Formats: sequence, structure tokens, C-alpha cells
Amino acid sequence: MKTYAIISIAAAAFAYASSTQAACYDLSKQQPSRLSGHLTHRIFGGPPEFEDVQKGDTPEPGYIIKLDHPICITGDDFADPTR
Repeated sequence: MKTYAIISIAAAAFAYASSTQAACYDLSKQQPSRLSGHLTHRIFGGPPEFEDVQKGDTPEPGYIIKLDHPICITGDDFADPTR
């Protein structure tokens, strides 16, 4: 019985890992083509100090999307979570 449980858990973990890897989008292939979530607009501080528009930095508009569900991405330096 213990052997069956261990094999079942290992098979489930392997299947989950395979499906997780298969679900990654490759940004170098222009994937994904569509995202869904909540889009917000924000002004960031630009040159010369890139800190605060109130202190004289150039306003740099940006858009941020908070995805409905997390995704896995590869194929770009920006996709590296260590950077």
C-alpha cells in the first residue's frame, strides 16, 4: 500500500511539473498574444534622476497589468526573476 501511495504521489508531481513547463509562454515567439487582468496607468519619474516628478524629473507614463491568473514566461532577460 505504501509503495502504491509513493508511486501515485510521484506520478502526480511529475504530471504537475510537466504541465507547468508546458504552460510557459515564450516571449521571443511573441507569446502570449492576449492577456486578461486589471490595467492601471501610472506616472513614473524619468530623467534626470528617475525618482520623483515632484522634484523635477520628467514624467514617464506607464501601464501596469495585474493578471487574473499568474503565468510563466521565458525567452527574454525581463522574464528572469533574479533580475
